[in-house]
Amino acid sequence: MRASDFGGAGGAIDPGDNLVAAPGEADAFGIEPDPDALALVVDRAHDVERDREPLEREEHDDQVRRADEERHAGRAREQQREVLRDVVVAPDGVGAAPAARDVLDRDQRRVSERITAYALYTDPPLGRVGMSLAEARNSGRRVLAGERPMTRVARAVEKGETQGFMRILVDGDSKEILGASLLGTGCDEAVHAILDLMYAKAPYTIMQRAMHIHPTVSELLPTILGDLRPVG
Repeated sequence: MRASDFGGAGGAIDPGDNLVAAPGEADAFGIEPDPDALALVVDRAHDVERDREPLEREEHDDQVRRADEERHAGRAREQQREVLRDVVVAPDGVGAAPAARDVLDRDQRRVSERITAYALYTDPPLGRVGMSLAEARNSGRRVLAGERPMTRVARAVEKGETQGFMRILVDGDSKEILGASLLGTGCDEAVHAILDLMYAKAPYTIMQRAMHIHPTVSELLPTILGDLRPVG
């Protein structure tokens, strides 16, 4: 069976198409042709195409609530609460997981409070949080930066993976961490230590004074924060 058997370049399926693989092709894949099953696939594909309708754009506020949420309140919300309780309540029955608190406890979370964070699973991996160096420079703040090449990270040297570097950006006045770019082995995990400190809005000196476990990538984060220099 070939991909071309399922229609033309647009990917549409024609009921008249012959979807049964030739005997030689079926043998090559070790399967037996099933015309009835293939016909069912065609029928369902046409049902989906016929019933497809354009999706309407929904407006949401900073707490990701629909503009007409109150109109849909009541029993629908109670059913949602019951389902979430069954799924996410802790085994000891004490409380729900944080992901469900917006619904269960009406926790006032906002999209604008979220900090940019992502990882690129390259070799070596990249972990990024908060502002980039360019964004920090353009923010009008007095920015301090600390850097360290992975060649000076014991864990990276031990593993023979010394490509990359770690950079942390700090507000020189408020002492809050503005962002970080960690490129190197284990950096996609180590970056979360910085992300948690940013959410806590704690000064970078908290981590600077911490004693981390050796040998890890994270153990050099306090060292980086102890050697900050102004960004030109």
